[in-house]
Amino acid sequence: MLDAINIALMVATAVLAWLVPVELFASSYVVLGPLHYLTQLAWLRDRRWFTAGRFDPLVLALPVALLAFGRQIDPLVQSDWRTPVVFAILLAAVILVVVSQWRIRAILFAAATLLAWSLRRDPALVLLALMLPSAIHIFLFTGGFILTGALRNRSGVGVVSFSIFVATAALLLFYPSPEANHVAAPIFARALVPFAMIRERLGLLFGFAPDRFIGVDRFLGWAYCYHYLNWFSKTRLIGWHRGTSTRLASIALAWMTCVALYAIDYSVGFMVVGLVAMLHVVLELPLDVRTFAGLPLVVVRAVRPAAIR
Repeated sequence: MLDAINIALMVATAVLAWLVPVELFASSYVVLGPLHYLTQLAWLRDRRWFTAGRFDPLVLALPVALLAFGRQIDPLVQSDWRTPVVFAILLAAVILVVVSQWRIRAILFAAATLLAWSLRRDPALVLLALMLPSAIHIFLFTGGFILTGALRNRSGVGVVSFSIFVATAALLLFYPSPEANHVAAPIFARALVPFAMIRERLGLLFGFAPDRFIGVDRFLGWAYCYHYLNWFSKTRLIGWHRGTSTRLASIALAWMTCVALYAIDYSVGFMVVGLVAMLHVVLELPLDVRTFAGLPLVVVRAVRPAAIR
């Protein structure tokens, strides 16, 4: 039933993304985004962040402040320091999942930091750092969870759901369109301004001319909207809504505050809510690491159930 619901959500959001990509992206990002971040952070906290150590979340969360409010660092550091910070956070998440002893962790953290800094100018790493909080999180990680769930449950409908997920992304990105670009009202178009570099890199990555980014806009509008709806469609399954009335009221109040900030001053809203968004991305990384590390075993069990006892 849940797989069928998600197929319907994929198709519905794809139609909207085809017709009004910028409007879909802006409304989803501003309205659904904050509610997703807040509810998932509460759920991750209930699951102890999918790590073993009590202070593990701080290792991932503290660098986020640098990324969110680090403009003061720019004059002090001559190269792009954000790339190694993002890569180091990703490596730290892997270390937190794999290693439990803090002495070994400390050594590996230092090695990860040095590695990240030494590769700071690598084009592939720069692209990874740019896409990890955006396209990788909303598309690749979402697809990984869909595929893992389908194979773990040996669900034919789930496999169909994953296939439609991939096909929809390809269709929105590459299907030729008579339009060069979709012209949206300024109130919606400004939501894309902070994503200009992401749009440009994705467009160049797929070989689009600078004036033919309509496929990128459709993909982003669909991917973000479905990413949020996919989370809310699993409410009964994962139970993020379970909790005291006080906590739910706090989440609702924080959500309304976030939306109000966007309405009053979009740049302020983007800065404040962007911090919450980045926190939810990095604090989910241990779960992402566990999911993708276990995916090969899930595939083997689904293909050859008797191979593993």
